[in-house]
Amino acid sequence: MQKAITTDIPKGILKEGKPFCWYCIGQTLPINNLIKHQLKIRIPLKFNLDEHLLKYPPEKGEIKNLDKDRLLYAVGLPITIRANNKDLRTWSGWVPVNAKTLMAVIGNGYKGSLDYFVRTGVLETANNQYIVGAQSTLYRHTEPYRGDYRLVELGRKFKAKLAKAKRKEMAELFTKPEYSKLQHLYDWFGKGKLELDIEAVREYLNNTLLKGKAKGKRPFPSA
Repeated sequence: MQKAITTDIPKGILKEGKPFCWYCIGQTLPINNLIKHQLKIRIPLKFNLDEHLLKYPPEKGEIKNLDKDRLLYAVGLPITIRANNKDLRTWSGWVPVNAKTLMAVIGNGYKGSLDYFVRTGVLETANNQYIVGAQSTLYRHTEPYRGDYRLVELGRKFKAKLAKAKRKEMAELFTKPEYSKLQHLYDWFGKGKLELDIEAVREYLNNTLLKGKAKGKRPFPSA
């Protein structure tokens, strides 16, 4: 029997003028569950980090911190970002990678990690296209690494750092005028007062993914 997805939303949380924002919940969901559950990210099916590092040794000073979790996180960004924003699926695989967010997670060496994967043929940039005002550059996987993906697990230390960065990101997001009416959602989901059934959510997403594959659909559109 399929497990139901329940939120047990308190009475009064859905008030007039305060829309129920699944995007905001989706963004705050990892905050409360990141430490409790194993974090896995999607990377290209054909990509193997150990083999890639052996074949293409980083140049001196190219990568400041040769931490595998950070590198896996960087190489999986085009899939992760596109999966969390359906509007990007029409961008031919291009996704905006935010410098500020990456610096909080990967550190000052984030640019070197991305440049390394561009140099070694895993990622490509849109002619170094920089989105003014958003501190973002467009990236996508090169042709050999598009299509299917696999899940890899990240370590606890990196997971905690990612959770901290996400908390800060969400706190800043809800200070913006356009999100001020949704502050009540952050108070519940972002501060741990209310949690979703993460296992039920995963089961639902997995079932949806399997149904898509059965119909011949790719989980994430190729460029």
